[in-house]
Amino acid sequence: MFQRVLCVYPYRKDLKKFRYIPPLGLEFIGKIIEPYAQALDIIDLRYESNGTADFLCRETDMVCFSVNWKRHVEFLREEIISVPPDIFTILGGRHATEDPEGWLTSCPNVDAVVRGDGEEVMEDLCQGVPLENIAGLSFRKGDSIFHNPIRRLGAIKDQLYPNRSHRRYTYEVEMLNIGIGVEFDMVSASRGCPFNCNFCSFNFNPWGEKRNWSGRSPESIVEELAQIKAPLVAFTDEVFTHDMDRVERICDLILGHGIRKKYIINARLEIARRPDVIRKMELAGFAMLLLVVST
Repeated sequence: MFQRVLCVYPYRKDLKKFRYIPPLGLEFIGKIIEPYAQALDIIDLRYESNGTADFLCRETDMVCFSVNWKRHVEFLREEIISVPPDIFTILGGRHATEDPEGWLTSCPNVDAVVRGDGEEVMEDLCQGVPLENIAGLSFRKGDSIFHNPIRRLGAIKDQLYPNRSHRRYTYEVEMLNIGIGVEFDMVSASRGCPFNCNFCSFNFNPWGEKRNWSGRSPESIVEELAQIKAPLVAFTDEVFTHDMDRVERICDLILGHGIRKKYIINARLEIARRPDVIRKMELAGFAMLLLVVST
C-alpha cells in the first residue's frame, strides 16, 4: 500500500497549442493505482504554474510520469530529476517505451520504465510483484539496468475508464488560447485495429507487434458516458465502427438512458452498408465521423 501517489502529465503545452485533451492514459494508470494508495493526485502541468516538486509532500512515496511525446525533452528531464531519489519514480508512455535505457541513464533517480501498455504492469507493481518478475518493465538495480521480457498485449477491460473525480481541471475546447466554453472529454471504447492499411504504423508497438482489436462491452461504454459531464466527447478508438452490430447496441443504450451528447469518432466508408445503424448513430448524437479508406 502506498501512502500518497503523484501522477504527472509533464508538458506545458501540446502540438498546435491545443490544451483541452485530458491525459487519458495517465488517468487509466490512476484508476489502477487507486485501490492501492491512501491518496492519489493527478497533475497536468499545462494548467499549473508550479512544477512537479511543488506537489510533493512528506507522504509521497511514488511518482508516475507520462512521457508520450518527443518534445521539450530537457524540460521533461528537469521535472523528472526534481523528484528526490528516495521516492519511487516510474515513467511510462510511448516515448519512454521507445528509449527506456536512455531515460534510465539520463535520469538517475528513475527506478523503472514501463514499456507499452502500463495498466497490467502497474497492477503487478502495486500488488508487490518483484520488479524482475514484471514483464514489460525496465528497471534499475544498483548500478545496473535490466530489461524484462516484452509483455504481450492483453484485451481491454470493461472496468478500465478514469475516475473523473480525481480531475483538478475542466477541459474545454480551446485553440490558440481561445476557448469557446464547451467542456470536452474522451472515451476509449476499444484498442487496436483489425485492418492492415499500408499508411498506418500507429497500431504497431516499437517492437513491430500489431495490436489486435479488443473492445469493451456496450454496457460499460454507456455506463462511462452516463458519468461524463462534458457535452462533447471524442472516442479514441482507431476504428469505432469496426462492428456495426456493437455500434447499434451502443446507440440503443444511449437512447434508452436518455444521454444527450455529441460524439466524434473514427470510422470507415464501409459503414455505408448499414444505413439503418447510421440513422441510429445520428439520433444518438454521433455528429462528427472522421472517415478513412484502407489501401
